[in-house]
Amino acid sequence: MRDTYDQALMRYMKILFLPAALVLFFCTTVRSQDVPYITGTVVDTEGDPLIGANILVTDLGRGAVTDVDGNFRINKLEDAEYDLRVSMIGYATKVVRDVLASSTPDPLKIVLEEKAVEMEEIEVVGDALRRPQEDTRVSVQKMVPWEAKFLPGAAEDVMRSLQALPGVLSPNDFSSQLIIRGSGPDQNLIVMDHIEVFNPYRLYGVVSMFNPETVSDISLLTGGFPAKYGDRLSAVLDISNRDGRSKKDFYMNLNTSLTNANLVLEGDSPLNLPGSWLVSMRRTYYDLIVGPFARSAGLVDGNVSFPNFGDVQTRLNVSPWEGHKFFVTGVTSRDGVDVTTSSSAEDPDSVSVYNTTFNHVLGTGWTYAPSDDMLNTVVFSYYNNNGISEFDGRFLDPVLDEREWEGTADSIKALARFFDVSVDGDFVLEKYSLSNEFVYHLGTHDVEAGFGWTYIDAGISFDIRIGDDLKEIIEANPRSRALTEPTIQLQQYHKFHGYLQDRIELIPNRFYLQPGLRYDYYTGIQKGYLSPRINASYAVDPSTTVRAAFGVYYQSPGYEKLFDNRQFLDFSEPYLTALRAENALHYILGVERWLDNRWLAKVDLYYKDFDDLVTRDIRPGFKWTSAHQTGTDLRDPANWADPFLVASDTITDKPINGSFGEAYGIELMLEKRNTERSDKFSGWISYALAWAQRYEEGVVIPFNFDQRHTINIVGNYKINSWLEAGARWRLGT
Repeated sequence: MRDTYDQALMRYMKILFLPAALVLFFCTTVRSQDVPYITGTVVDTEGDPLIGANILVTDLGRGAVTDVDGNFRINKLEDAEYDLRVSMIGYATKVVRDVLASSTPDPLKIVLEEKAVEMEEIEVVGDALRRPQEDTRVSVQKMVPWEAKFLPGAAEDVMRSLQALPGVLSPNDFSSQLIIRGSGPDQNLIVMDHIEVFNPYRLYGVVSMFNPETVSDISLLTGGFPAKYGDRLSAVLDISNRDGRSKKDFYMNLNTSLTNANLVLEGDSPLNLPGSWLVSMRRTYYDLIVGPFARSAGLVDGNVSFPNFGDVQTRLNVSPWEGHKFFVTGVTSRDGVDVTTSSSAEDPDSVSVYNTTFNHVLGTGWTYAPSDDMLNTVVFSYYNNNGISEFDGRFLDPVLDEREWEGTADSIKALARFFDVSVDGDFVLEKYSLSNEFVYHLGTHDVEAGFGWTYIDAGISFDIRIGDDLKEIIEANPRSRALTEPTIQLQQYHKFHGYLQDRIELIPNRFYLQPGLRYDYYTGIQKGYLSPRINASYAVDPSTTVRAAFGVYYQSPGYEKLFDNRQFLDFSEPYLTALRAENALHYILGVERWLDNRWLAKVDLYYKDFDDLVTRDIRPGFKWTSAHQTGTDLRDPANWADPFLVASDTITDKPINGSFGEAYGIELMLEKRNTERSDKFSGWISYALAWAQRYEEGVVIPFNFDQRHTINIVGNYKINSWLEAGARWRLGT
């Protein structure tokens, strides 16, 4: 393996050289154009940055919104003086006059004072909710945290809330997994604070790990995502958690839902440095109530722990020097269940289930902004997902009919034949990642480059133990003998990536193009892949934007994706290295138009072409038929035919690139947003017409979650300042 890793390292060094050389080329050959702009920071009287403050250029009717650090920038201005109107709910509006726009402006520092005002008199600038026309990403669905928290029927869960958007389905009504445009959940990339997360679920998939009380931004890219994202075929869910509030030393917020209680503690940095801290804790409580009722009703015996979860999330950030920010994100969680249907697993027709799953995420990062035009982010993360499962059961032989017996329970037990089954399993998945992302604004160019390394150590084992009676039946069939043999699978591999993308303003204020190139190398299959991608945005007018995207996408086979795939594949050495990465081509065209400041209409057309999809190998074989009746007298042996062998295919656990497919459709959406305080109603209606199919062994197979027509209607109405009513309706064929 030494030669293999050395070769991989040499390839990776070449890939690192390519983005560096291209960035150097752009930096030395692209001449910065002197385009005047205004930049600055909005803070409160204590010097803390204000997030979401509106800055309006009164002469032009447009402006900007401050980011998480209170910074803003207004581009594409003339070399002149402008008046700025700065406002934010809870603060007195301030007008800054005669601000000079230039190619090298002095940053402004604008201080807003808190002020008690009549809420009805405050209006939010509608442009703040609009997606910039220079954003070339197509098929982007944005959701603010309060929508995820209060969406009807979503159980205050981020991922279940996204299932109300066009093109997004779920495997069933009880799952928070996402089926997006004809792709499975394992083909979605999920990122939290720059950290890739593989198993973001609680309660075994019913809800997700993302706490709506701490999330600050939810972005779902349902296709055509740029080169900075990789190793997935379908979509990207990018979640950002907010920093703690820093105006006071301590805040506390406690709320409950139907499933859990949620406590959030936060405050100013205890290190006497600019920054903050945040700790959130969630715990289910329904299991504490249901358990005693189930025992008293005789449904279960002994100590019982119904499905439950608890998690703790932390975030700490400090800014010891100007332009530098350090942050730490941590999440630890536990899901568990322990149920026995009788006083002992040895009792007839009894079942005992025990399962515990842990998820741990730890990430630390450093962002450095030497100027308003440059940002570099370095993140190191550790991820661990492990679990233990135990199942014990004693089942009555289904061939016997208990209704024909007479006598006591003990006599029935003596005559009956029972099948004993025990299954022990455990898994562990560890991931170490290091990444660097670089952004540079250079005139009409926005250059982004990055590289990263990931190491994955995965192991899966399970052991099935069965009683003698059932063992004789199973081992009589050669194809089933493997069920009685312990299975242990181990896998260690590296993933390397590098990317470069540049958004270019070809026609000022109108046409933007973003070409990108990504390279991935997977040591598990000892193969590397180049992925060219291109996105474009054209502003037809200030209210209408047309976007398009084309891209090549690859996904490596690995145990980290098996949880979402819901099937076991043998990724041991001889099988894994023979595989190729799955791949897909995306073709997307979208149109977005603001009918006025409140109503937004969107149309998306898409086509995905899948190839080299990993499936289970099918091998030809034989099986025994059952003895069958040939005459009318059942007591005469001559009237029965002996079993005989017939041809029968066997589905194995060996993975092969044995399938390809396609998904295509159209999505329509009409959305009403609240842009002013007086607005009462918000929501959307969407319709998706979609096809998704796979081709295997010359046969067309509809995708597991192919759904032709889907209609979503979501509405919220604000009755008064403290009461809001919501409704949600879905129709799927």
